[in-house]
Amino acid sequence: MKHKLLYPLLAVAAAGAFTSCDKSDDEPAKPETESAFARVLVTDKTSTAVTLLNPAKNEQTAFTSSFGGSAVYTSSTGRWATLVNTNNNLVEFFDTGIERHDDHVHVKGTPKWGLTRSAAVKPTHVYSSHNQISIFNDGDASISYVAEGELHTQPAPANFATGPAHHGALARFDNGTYAVTHKNNTVAGALPEQVKLVNAQGAVVAAPTVSTQGIHGEAGDGQQALFGSASGVLVIRQTGEQRLIPYPAGAGSN
Repeated sequence: MKHKLLYPLLAVAAAGAFTSCDKSDDEPAKPETESAFARVLVTDKTSTAVTLLNPAKNEQTAFTSSFGGSAVYTSSTGRWATLVNTNNNLVEFFDTGIERHDDHVHVKGTPKWGLTRSAAVKPTHVYSSHNQISIFNDGDASISYVAEGELHTQPAPANFATGPAHHGALARFDNGTYAVTHKNNTVAGALPEQVKLVNAQGAVVAAPTVSTQGIHGEAGDGQQALFGSASGVLVIRQTGEQRLIPYPAGAGSN
């Protein structure tokens, strides 16, 4: 089974971490409790069963997906789960009904499937930020994207091409552009070697300036994105500057 913890507000009390001099050390510790807003979504490897768990109430609710074996990713608000089924070229979106904010949580109806479904070729990599979910599709190196607020109203996400097909990744910047991997075929295999910046129509706004021996994985904060590579950590700023941070000596070849 594959599972993902959806944690709009996961508050676990660390009882007994501090004690005062007038309390007995033999006093039983206060039991830890799950947040009332914590949810766990579980997909089955071989069947279409999807189970939503509410740990605080010890409850579970059964749902059915289109295919078994989907990977699960949490959206930036914690409300949505993105279920990616690469083998069947399908992405579905599940609404937990729980939305996290900085200091509070909103309950948004009941758990249910969203209307939006993405049918691009070989969806693989999910990036969630700015209340938007973006998906890199390995089959044609396209990016599919949809705002969280449209997942109950839009039948399909928007989509644009970025170049030759490869096993890629992306990150979205505060200014609305994307850092997306680029395959120039200097290294054999499916992994890309470079990163470029594109807009929401797929037009290049900053060409690659650094090459690596293969990229896989990213992280971003809206101002810059980091891509792991065989050559080091590739840093991309939203203004287009690129640099490579080498690994420490002795880090190994993998």
